[in-house]
Amino acid sequence: MFLDYVKEKEANMKKKLISLLMAALLVAAGPLSQVKASGVSSLDLQAFESVEINEAIKANVIRNASKASESTPTTITDNKNGTITVKYDNTEAAKVVVQVVRTGSDVKYNYYLSEGVVKEVIPLTDGNGDYVIYVCKNIVGTKYSVVANSTVTLDLEDESDVYKIANIIVDYTTTNKAIKKADSLCKKLKTDTSKITKIYKYVVQNYAYDYGKVSAVKETVGYIPSIVQTFKAKMGICYDIASLYAAMCRSQGIPAKVVTGYCKTVDGLHAWNEVYDQTKEKWYIIDCTADIAYYAANKSVSMKKSSKVYYAEEYYH
Repeated sequence: MFLDYVKEKEANMKKKLISLLMAALLVAAGPLSQVKASGVSSLDLQAFESVEINEAIKANVIRNASKASESTPTTITDNKNGTITVKYDNTEAAKVVVQVVRTGSDVKYNYYLSEGVVKEVIPLTDGNGDYVIYVCKNIVGTKYSVVANSTVTLDLEDESDVYKIANIIVDYTTTNKAIKKADSLCKKLKTDTSKITKIYKYVVQNYAYDYGKVSAVKETVGYIPSIVQTFKAKMGICYDIASLYAAMCRSQGIPAKVVTGYCKTVDGLHAWNEVYDQTKEKWYIIDCTADIAYYAANKSVSMKKSSKVYYAEEYYH
């Protein structure tokens, strides 16, 4: 009897050890390389669409993830202004994505988090209503598990206000040189129309398209533009240029979207801006990247583009 009791205790101990080992493996799963960079490509967007949330192991991962990062717990905070702030401890450099799902629609978009203790502002850009936010960690391949989630209800008096705020794609502070430049350009201007035009001319006349960067971006999953880098280099791909222009406009209180989709005059996925002129109460399509090329070729071009040529099929940021 005593021997049977000992064997039973040993068997139970082995089961517990195996269970603990499996939980640890789930927490540790995922690639060891994810770097916050700058831009977008069709490859990135295909990767975004392939994200799968594995609900089957959701509860187990949440429990173990919280144990693994007790000093910096994962939080999702509603900023009450059309954005949320996600804080996540990614010191292990795993592939982590924030997925935003608009309840009752097909809208679903994703943002990859960088290495370290990350604090990012994520925009909610599909208008007022309910959103479900998931923080997901890669397990293997395109399989992701949920480590935290929250439901947020957006109820803005003016839905365009979200496009006046810095976020993970249009990431800036008042101390950035690009924003100080916008302040200088617009200091004596009174209307949105004049400010929109002044910033547009500055970007088109002083920046270049970075052809060498395109191939590198295609190898980067979750490419995110850096306004600081773009301003310093005075060049970038379309996503960089659109992000910079949006930041400079937003810093002046002008709603500005970064849009990705397709244009009849550009091959492949493209990025541009939609800017709201509060003086005239109109949204304008503005493509600084295309006009940089026209300006370099000494060709005249209109700042305001036609909606018949541009098709927003992917995301607004």
